[in-house]
Amino acid sequence: MATLAPPTAAFCANDELAIGALEAARTADLAVPGDITIVGFDDIPLSRLNLINLTTVGCDLTAMARSAADLLIDRIADPGRPPRKLIHPTRLVG
Repeated sequence: MATLAPPTAAFCANDELAIGALEAARTADLAVPGDITIVGFDDIPLSRLNLINLTTVGCDLTAMARSAADLLIDRIADPGRPPRKLIHPTRLVG
């Protein structure tokens, strides 16, 4: 049976999960970013603390939530409407 190589990167769904992944990596004596790279998503203020030093993807969460609500309202009003794809701008932070 083949042995799987350990992961070299983790992209987390949000910064809180990424902070947990940072703690787990440090507990396992893994160097971040030397042994593993960890990136979060949403750029919460906590991610900018020097102690945490998390790389994250920033975005306008309010605009994303507004778009999601609008899409849901549109879908309820017209269930047969074709799907729409929206892309919100992001930026790499840290």
